[in-house]
Amino acid sequence: MRQRPKNLTVIKNDANESGVGIDRLLEPGMVDVLVVSHIDVKPRAIEEMNSGRLLVEFNSPAILAEHIRAAGAGIPGVLTDISIAKALAVARLIMSSIARERILVRASQEMEDGQTVNLGIGLPTKVPAYLDPAITVCIHSEKGIAGMGPEAPAGRADRNLIDAGGNHITAVPGASYFDSTISFGLIRGGHLDLTVLGTFEGGATGIWQIGRSPENSRPAWGRNGTCGESASRCRPDDTCEQKRPVEAGRELLPSADRDWLRRPDHHGPCRHRRHPSQLPSAGTRQRRIRRSRARPDVRTPPHLRKSQELLMTPSLNKDVRQAILKAVDDGFARQVEFLETLCRFPSTRGNEKDIQRFLAEQLVTRGYAVDVWELREEDLCDLRGFSPVLEPYVDAFNVVGTSRSTAPTGRSIILNGHVVVVPTGPLEMWASRPFEPRVEDAWMYGRGAGDMKAGLSCNVFALDALKSLGYRPAADCHLQFVIEEEATGNGALACLQRGYRAEAALIPEPFGESLVTAQVGVLWLRVEARGVPSHVAHASAGVNAIEAAIPLIVALRDLEVQWNSDARRPIEFVAVPHPLNLNVGRFEGGDWPSSVPAWASFDVRMGLYPGDDINQAEARLRACLQAAAARSPYLRENPPEITCHGFRAEGCSLARDTSGAAEEAIGMLEAAHREVSGGVLAHIAITATTDARFFGLYGGMPSLVYGPKAERIHGYDERVFLPSVRRVTQSIALFVADWCGLQADE
Repeated sequence: MRQRPKNLTVIKNDANESGVGIDRLLEPGMVDVLVVSHIDVKPRAIEEMNSGRLLVEFNSPAILAEHIRAAGAGIPGVLTDISIAKALAVARLIMSSIARERILVRASQEMEDGQTVNLGIGLPTKVPAYLDPAITVCIHSEKGIAGMGPEAPAGRADRNLIDAGGNHITAVPGASYFDSTISFGLIRGGHLDLTVLGTFEGGATGIWQIGRSPENSRPAWGRNGTCGESASRCRPDDTCEQKRPVEAGRELLPSADRDWLRRPDHHGPCRHRRHPSQLPSAGTRQRRIRRSRARPDVRTPPHLRKSQELLMTPSLNKDVRQAILKAVDDGFARQVEFLETLCRFPSTRGNEKDIQRFLAEQLVTRGYAVDVWELREEDLCDLRGFSPVLEPYVDAFNVVGTSRSTAPTGRSIILNGHVVVVPTGPLEMWASRPFEPRVEDAWMYGRGAGDMKAGLSCNVFALDALKSLGYRPAADCHLQFVIEEEATGNGALACLQRGYRAEAALIPEPFGESLVTAQVGVLWLRVEARGVPSHVAHASAGVNAIEAAIPLIVALRDLEVQWNSDARRPIEFVAVPHPLNLNVGRFEGGDWPSSVPAWASFDVRMGLYPGDDINQAEARLRACLQAAAARSPYLRENPPEITCHGFRAEGCSLARDTSGAAEEAIGMLEAAHREVSGGVLAHIAITATTDARFFGLYGGMPSLVYGPKAERIHGYDERVFLPSVRRVTQSIALFVADWCGLQADE
């Protein structure tokens, strides 16, 4: 310490506590290279690493021991260059939360019943939430446990039970505990069926790299092809030392792509790793990056090549793209007038015929092939996704306009939206009449302006913009205007039943120019209780049905708390405070203030997660109500009548769509949004449902929900932000042009 040495390389298992051991050496200029298995959350080491003054190389404890042994024997380490183009492509693909969720789903599919599986630091610890509930997997952690359970609920953590990343966990019945020596012995001795590790940056051969977990700022090491995280904040260019492939369970890459990772083992003399002073300058590295962007790395693995090309090259030239944006601008005044017209139709449920007639006429005028048909319950009731209705359909029409390509060269698309709006409530609560739209300070007010007639205008005028330039989509494009979205979704289901399919669907629901990556399912129930009527003068002779119904609602509230517990929350909704909402939307009862009410009825809406069995969810709601009724002497003998009507909607997660079509569609929409708005497209999970579930779950196509900013939907003074409507229209126009391609409009 007194001599203040310079350019030290320190090899150690960890970085020690602050102010102790090598932490005292980590002053600027004393240590250039730190070789450790982890640095945990040591402030000095993290500060030096993030500043670029310290090169940190992460190794597993076993490899670290081999490093020390090899150094003593005079055997240098191995250095191979990193493909910057590959690293950039991988980083872009895995930065979004939706990509991480896809990786989790894919990793969970590798696990089989009866296996013992080790989970590493970071994203791998989230894999158990995606396991098939029908199988039993023993989860092992390097911290010394086999039989790891889910994360511990808040306030109930045992500080001695942690996973590899230091998160507090629970233990399943029959769990075993042991010290870390035995734990790593199980790993290295080949006693596990599968290991899932986190990776942060991919190298030229897809082997070991270093990085930082965005969840807990804990640098770690991993292996490409297992379970991805986000881009490292360490220096990823020529300074990272890569290792030879080490078998750590099965690859999570498609079998056709695994040969790409198999490289000959290194033998013979190897180059010493360069000292930081010998590294290329920042300018040299930037030139390499520019060259790699211009000439894609031929070593990119097959399953990433198409996505890399998609991310790095637009499909249309700049002049065409600018012309599309300008065409939307030029037509926006007409679009606002069109939206005002739509908002004047009081298209509540059962009253959609007039707006559908108007839209059909508009489509005919624009040259679309128009299909109008009436919904019939008997055509739909046996289909998966059908929701029951109390009254038969009368004058219930769907409208679809199709632009067909005679020589398709692109991919087909469905642009879907609903015309139905919810009731207004008391008119005196509105600042202006709900079906007389007005524009004030760039906001349009009116029932349905946001949800979702603005979205309908976006779909129509995005295609109008292409047409004004002499283009049409180079694939079939279906403009769908459906009913029933606010009650059952049977309108979208009827489109599938009629045979409408495409390679992707887009629904511009008003979620603030964000992409919906997950949505809850919804169940509606009607509960009817019967009492005994009596004159109020003899109230004790009667049974008040309204009062009898109140404990039933209280019981449902208790169930709501259970369903929202952290233990059963899927990863898509981890950041959502209260994903599953119970709502008593209607309550009626009694006939006269001076009569003991003989009846009471209330309608309940309850949310459920993607993947939840809807029949089991309904059974649990019914059981809850029946148990509450059994605690009442009267209702025990006179149980309430429970009817399922309206929504029987399953939850849906775009994040779990691992198809290439989904990845490309999302990438194109992200690129279009970025071009229009200049920002990154946010991914959100919503606590409501949309018609996206029909296309995603039953239609076999990625379904993108992306629409303008709106406020107070379903409330008083609903409004939509017109600049946002313009931007979404431009993004949709670019997305359709990229996805479908363009051809001359003949």
